[in-house]
Amino acid sequence: MPLSAKRLCELLPVECLKLEYANSRIEFVSDGVYIEAVLKARDASPSLEALFSVGTALLTIWDMVKKYEKDERGQYPDTYVELSL
Repeated sequence: MPLSAKRLCELLPVECLKLEYANSRIEFVSDGVYIEAVLKARDASPSLEALFSVGTALLTIWDMVKKYEKDERGQYPDTYVELSL
């Protein structure tokens, strides 16, 4: 996950920040997945990099488990995303 934060400027036309510290934690629990990204930069807030990093992790997890979430009609009846800051 920290690697996706460091490579954001290769995918989007944004100014690259030099990250001093990048760490992440993914926790799988019975009712969902919790993802935490901690990034520190010297000159500016790396909020865009953190959001991109967590989004990349969530999309990867979703792609891996989506076939188990579908019902008999091919829909996702029990799936939702909640953001807590």
